[in-house]
Amino acid sequence: MESGLTLYKLSRQLTTLLDLKPGPNEGELINSEGDLICFDPTLRYARDPILIIRKDYLLNALKKENLSVFWTIYGEKSLMGDLRHNQFMGIRSVVVIGDGQSLYTREKIIYERE
Repeated sequence: MESGLTLYKLSRQLTTLLDLKPGPNEGELINSEGDLICFDPTLRYARDPILIIRKDYLLNALKKENLSVFWTIYGEKSLMGDLRHNQFMGIRSVVVIGDGQSLYTREKIIYERE
């Protein structure tokens, strides 16, 4: 069985927004001053792939362009109790970062009967 390496990359839109270019090392992105802004440490450390980006740099760029980044989360859990009345708990959340703000979420928890 062959083993491979998985790396995460910043999207083209964010790379352009942040005005980044490839750095001297594989998996790194730097700004015009040569500061390391974004990288996946998988090449240096034995770990699962993740993408690390400087929060201050991202927030400043988002604020300048009046943009936000968001993602949705959905989870579900079976709630066992009375066998005749099984319920499910659904967790829906939107996570937002942008406009110079810190990370915040809006959650909704829903209970449904099976």
